[in-house]
Amino acid sequence: MESLSEMIIKLRKEKHFSQETLAEKIGVSRQAVSKWERNESSPDIQNIELLADVFEVSIDELLGRVISETAQKTNNFKEKRNQVVAAMALLSLIIYLIIGYVWNGWAYWMIPYAMIPLSYVLFNIFYKQK
Repeated sequence: MESLSEMIIKLRKEKHFSQETLAEKIGVSRQAVSKWERNESSPDIQNIELLADVFEVSIDELLGRVISETAQKTNNFKEKRNQVVAAMALLSLIIYLIIGYVWNGWAYWMIPYAMIPLSYVLFNIFYKQK
């Protein structure tokens, strides 16, 4: 596991940034970046967030934290489950539309049942963007 100072050096060099360029991008002095790289001090949480954004990595990656395989499988399972639920919601909405068309009119008693999957899909579209 690499230390924060080693990660800053490594990522800065990968991006071909000088210490001064990196300092300008996150709004600190070049001396501050130098101290971070020499492990004489550590960036505060706001600067860690800015460093992660500048280097285009997660904060976990920047701090050298390795996500366990179990946690990664859990995240993948949750993502797949959300995809299946969204697909089922869309399918039920399509079935509702087909039934409404076949009956030559809308079955008003089915409207609440159609709103459940529709609201789930809309929630995922507008509030769960990554």
